[in-house]
Amino acid sequence: MFAFPPIIDTKIDQPQSEIELDRDKVAELGLNLQLVGRDLGAAVGGNYVNRFSIAGRSYKVIPQLLRVERMNPEQLQDVHVTGPNGQLVALSTIAHIRNSVTPRCT
Repeated sequence: MFAFPPIIDTKIDQPQSEIELDRDKVAELGLNLQLVGRDLGAAVGGNYVNRFSIAGRSYKVIPQLLRVERMNPEQLQDVHVTGPNGQLVALSTIAHIRNSVTPRCT
């Protein structure tokens, strides 16, 4: 038998935003969902992708938008992803941002 104390200090006010892709629009434009995900991940994730050398020193390559360009979810609509033949497609063309609130993690 388990006893759970009452949850009295839970606050459900943490803003959360999700990018929802319109799969039909993605297919219509000839985009690949895997490439769209990779481009978005590189733009906002800041993952290490490679190294390069300058003057005998090795440096990590970490592609990422500048912090001021990703401060709020609406700015992400200006991100461009790679389309067919290397053309760039604005994220706002194939996706929208869904805002919600979640419980705070303490």
